[in-house]
Amino acid sequence: ALGLVATRAGSADPGRISQTGGLDAYFDGVDDQYSFGTDGEAAPVSQAFTVVWESELDSFVDIYPLLVQFRTGLSQSPLRVFYSSDIRYDDIAVAYDTANKHAFTMPAGVSRTGERHWGVWSYNGQGFTTQGNHKLWINGLECAVTTAASIASVTDDTRVGGSSGSATDWNGSIR
Repeated sequence: ALGLVATRAGSADPGRISQTGGLDAYFDGVDDQYSFGTDGEAAPVSQAFTVVWESELDSFVDIYPLLVQFRTGLSQSPLRVFYSSDIRYDDIAVAYDTANKHAFTMPAGVSRTGERHWGVWSYNGQGFTTQGNHKLWINGLECAVTTAASIASVTDDTRVGGSSGSATDWNGSIR
C-alpha cells in the first residue's frame, strides 16, 4: 500500500505510506506536519473506533507534541492524540473539546522519549466523557487513565506531527 497521503508543511516532499516496516514520516520539531485539510469524513466521536501508531519521540522541543489530529466537524474541536511534558496531561492525552479529554500515564519502565512505541487507543463509543470507555496501550502494556486539563482550541482539520496551535511540534518519527 504505497501512496501519496498529504503535503508536508515546511518542506516540499510528499508524505508516503509503506509496508516496509520503516518509519516514513520524520519530523524535526520545527514547524512541520502532514496536513490532510478538511476533506473527507469527520472522526466518529459518537461511535467506537481505534487509533494505532508506531512512533519514536526523540525529545521534547515543544510541550505538547502531536501524534495525530482528526477533523470532527465541530468548530475548533478536532480529535487529538498528543504526548505531553505537562503534568496536567500525564504522558499522553486524547481530547476533542474542553469537556471531552483524558490523560494517560505510561506504564512503569516505558519512557516518553528515546524509544519506539507501539500505541493503541480504543474508544468503545459509549460516552466520550467517561474514563472507563477509553483504553490505551503502549508496547502492549495498559496505561492508567485520568481527566486531563482544559485544552486549547485549534483548527478543525486532519494532521500528523503538529497542529495549528503553538507548542505542538513532533521531534521524531511517526507511522
